[in-house]
Amino acid sequence: MAQQSMKIYYVFILFYLLNSTFGGSYQRRLLQDLFAEKQHDKLERASIDNSVAVSVDIGFNLLQIMDFDEKNQVLTTNGILSLIWDDNRMIWEPADYGNITKIVVPSTKIWIPEILLYNSVDEEFDSLRPTNVSIVHTGSIMYVTQKIFKSSCSLNITSVPLNNQRNDIQK
Repeated sequence: MAQQSMKIYYVFILFYLLNSTFGGSYQRRLLQDLFAEKQHDKLERASIDNSVAVSVDIGFNLLQIMDFDEKNQVLTTNGILSLIWDDNRMIWEPADYGNITKIVVPSTKIWIPEILLYNSVDEEFDSLRPTNVSIVHTGSIMYVTQKIFKSSCSLNITSVPLNNQRNDIQK
């Protein structure tokens, strides 16, 4: 009886290992196909057709206002920045790769839109820092990162303390 249980256990382990191995090989092959040197250059923007603009959806979720320096008119905010765009070079058929529909890769491996804060007062503003991105089989890419912004904010102090202020973060 114990010997039969051990055989079942070994068969189970064998199937588990085979599944893990084949799942890993599908992902490895997918990554090799997507990032083949001849096919992919991260310096090229995310479009096969250069006459077509790359549309980037930008979102910013404010987490906190960290500081408001009235004297220097600087607003420091902390938030989550998200960018979503399509790259038609990153499309694959899930059935060809073990039904993988989404992968996560370092952002340093792909083209990333250049996003700048025009009214930034941060001397070391670094556009976007490296992080991981999600790529869906349809070519949709999502970049999400936490970011601290320091932006200029002109104040109208004629009716303090009953005034309202508006500060646009210009991207």
